[in-house]
Amino acid sequence: MIELLVVVSITVMLMMTVSVFFLTFIVGSNKAAFEQKVKHDGETALDQAATMLRNARSIETCATNMTSISFTGQDNLTTTLTGASDRVASVSAITTPATTFYLTSDYSLLTPTNSVIFDCYLGTNNQRYVDITFTLKKGTGTNNDQNTISREFKTGVTIRNNF
Repeated sequence: MIELLVVVSITVMLMMTVSVFFLTFIVGSNKAAFEQKVKHDGETALDQAATMLRNARSIETCATNMTSISFTGQDNLTTTLTGASDRVASVSAITTPATTFYLTSDYSLLTPTNSVIFDCYLGTNNQRYVDITFTLKKGTGTNNDQNTISREFKTGVTIRNNF
């Protein structure tokens, strides 16, 4: 009877150890998947915004620390890049009234709320350069929380067309 009790106790301890390792693996795998989705979301939005700005015909206002930037695109219509509904958004005059297209999905949200920062600089020969910065977050906890991912995205764009 004592031998059976010892064997059962050892088996239980081994099973608990294995289950802890298994759960740690699952949690780590989920966090890696969250990070990958947030990274993809942000990089896609940066690429789309950079392409639109790079090919802009003109920018309405060039200043630093702007929360939105309006420009005239290749189609001669005004487009505004901004934060809306906790996502990076492009508000286009392609339709009346203007239509909002979201460059990020609703999977990850802008943090702080609706904050996309555009810094526009005037260089030599009236060449304009725009920095785009935003942070995406997935989860509701603090940045150190096991289930929360937060990542900053930043890029710079030189406008091809002189003004």
